[in-house]
Formats: sequence, C-alpha cells, structure tokens
Amino acid sequence: MKRRYFSVAIALTLSAGLLTTSCIGSFGLTRKVLSWNKQVGNKIVNELVFIGFLIVPVYLVGVTADLLILNSIEFWSGKNPVNDVSSTILKGSDGTEYLVKCSPKGYEIISQADGSVLCLNYDEESQTWSTPLSDGSDYKLITYLPESDFVRLPDGAGGYVEMSLSDTELVAAYQARVLHEATLLASR
Repeated sequence: MKRRYFSVAIALTLSAGLLTTSCIGSFGLTRKVLSWNKQVGNKIVNELVFIGFLIVPVYLVGVTADLLILNSIEFWSGKNPVNDVSSTILKGSDGTEYLVKCSPKGYEIISQADGSVLCLNYDEESQTWSTPLSDGSDYKLITYLPESDFVRLPDGAGGYVEMSLSDTELVAAYQARVLHEATLLASR
C-alpha cells in the first residue's frame, strides 16, 4: 500500500514539474484581463471593477491558468496562445480608433471612423518598410541600410535622403515626412 502512494506522489511531482517549468512567462491572460479592466471607464469605475475581480477571483483564476498552463505552453512552444493575437485596436491622439491587423507582409491599419486602410509592408531582404499605391507599385517609407547606422527616407520631392539613426533630427524629420506622405497618399 505504501508503494502505491509513493508511486502516485512521484507521478504527481513529475507532472507538476512538467507543467510548472520555472518559466516566468508573459502572463498573457492576466495582462489581457487587466488591460480590459483599464478600458472600462474612469478611474473610479476601473478601481471598482478591479476590487470586484479580486473578490470574485477572476485575477486568481487568470494567474493560476497562466502559471500552470499557458506559461508552460509558452515555454515549450515559444508562443503563448493568449498572446498570439493577430489584431488589436489602438486609439489615435485625436480619439479615432484604428484596428491594426498583422499580415504576412507587415501590418494593415483600418480607421474605425471611415474604414480607410493603410498597409505597411516589410521586405526583409531589402530591409524596407513600404506601402502599396493604387497603381500597384510600392512607396518606400524607410529603408535600413545594411551594416550601418543610416536609414534612407523620402525627401518629399520625389527623392530620398540618408540620415543617421543617431541624429536627433531623425525623429522630427521622419514624422514630418510621414505626415506629408500620408496626406499625399490619402489624396490619391
């Protein structure tokens, strides 16, 4: 009889060792619940929902599922099934919501206000981000130059300019050009 309990104890210990692989993991389910909670309303409503989720053990169930199952799957497969999301909604500075979908080529950004679509495609071989034009060609937005600290950006006059990634003007110049180019693309 004692051998049977000993065998069961060893089997349970080995099973627990396989499920809890001492991997911290990303805790994707818990983060999703918390992210949803932050979007419910104002600070007071968010706090009330948070306290409610502590009383009704929503967070405890999420953490337990992450700890015992989802983080183990992430450890062994390299992907957390909860984090493997192909789309998300982002809010722009003007309050407009955009649905951002992952595509095999890059990203597809869809305005929830008017349904307009912007595709951002990445070509790994040329290290270039581009967007397709209505004539079937691609407009290059930024190209990372191999083995250097430089990128190639459109100059707004039909050509390109090379800039160092360490230049402080890079971000401002790039934002101005992207805004200018987005305006041109939207008018086509």
